[in-house]
Amino acid sequence: MMKWIRVFVGLLVVASSQATALNYQTECIASYTLQLPDNIEVALYPTATYLQPKSKYPIYFDDGKKAYSSIFNYNYNKLMITDDYKDEKFLTELLKNLSDSFIDIINYNPQDEIKLINNDDTSLGYYSNFGTDITFLFAHRIYTFYTNEYYQGIERDFAFYKQNAESIINGFSTRKLFEAPQIAGKCIPYGFVAGNNPSTPLNLGVSFRLNDHPDVVVTFTENTRSFSDALKSDAKAEMQGFWDTRYDASNDNIAAIKLLGFPKNRSIKMDGRDGVAGFVEVIYKDKSPSDYGYYAVVDYYSRNAKSQKDHPWLQLSVVGKASEAKGKTPLTKDEIYKLAKTIEASIMRRDTEQ
Repeated sequence: MMKWIRVFVGLLVVASSQATALNYQTECIASYTLQLPDNIEVALYPTATYLQPKSKYPIYFDDGKKAYSSIFNYNYNKLMITDDYKDEKFLTELLKNLSDSFIDIINYNPQDEIKLINNDDTSLGYYSNFGTDITFLFAHRIYTFYTNEYYQGIERDFAFYKQNAESIINGFSTRKLFEAPQIAGKCIPYGFVAGNNPSTPLNLGVSFRLNDHPDVVVTFTENTRSFSDALKSDAKAEMQGFWDTRYDASNDNIAAIKLLGFPKNRSIKMDGRDGVAGFVEVIYKDKSPSDYGYYAVVDYYSRNAKSQKDHPWLQLSVVGKASEAKGKTPLTKDEIYKLAKTIEASIMRRDTEQ
């Protein structure tokens, strides 16, 4: 009996030593702060293909893995943020390309009112009676804000686009990862746009991948819904729809996605608001080991008494895919669940956005 106890205790020690220790820091996304593991990568637009046609729109991690849940829209502006570039020749080419393209806008639209912007080659662009295009070049990154009547959804005029451009130019600043500004405004990846309107329309979903565990991707989204009809009618339907139709939709090897636990639609809270979540097992046709994921949703109809003007949808996904571990130890089922619940519990609306 004593020998068995010693063996059992030894197994406990081994299991404990293999548990993954994650250190957390506070990051801000849109109107919210949340705790994230400190060794992470942010999915962004690829700099190398920025100047190529139709290359600005997908959002990727450094190795080319697409971040399917990432979307960058700010105040009806399509937002592009790149990873950092090191080649000064690229900067020269970029400046020439941008300057030429904005001059072409004037030449191709002689009947329209257009104002060019060029502030010491750090912010370039234009605003007009048909749209706005502003690009910032700071800290070896490219930040582009673009909107027109198509993105706005209704006809606008010169005064509107001028105000849109000036508010972005006057409010924009860069920031480091895990740097949360203490003034009113919206956090974007590696950037911030100051402003005192807590009801600014947003559809901002940012994806992070753990560097020590590249099998795990975390995505948090604030969506005011005015941007998109993609969301379902309520939190439960949206949670179910994510697993039924959108998660890894092109993977033909998925045999089933099974909701785990009871109840399967779990009641949760994010920022003090009621929502639902599901923890799933992804089962594969080729009998490879299962993967696990967590998705939590708070819908527009769940109110927070502190936030009188805005009640956005909140979405959190934490998904593990062991086949993408890159030789590192994947997180276990229990570790993925613990990570998700830790992040979920930390999500808070910034005081400046109340």
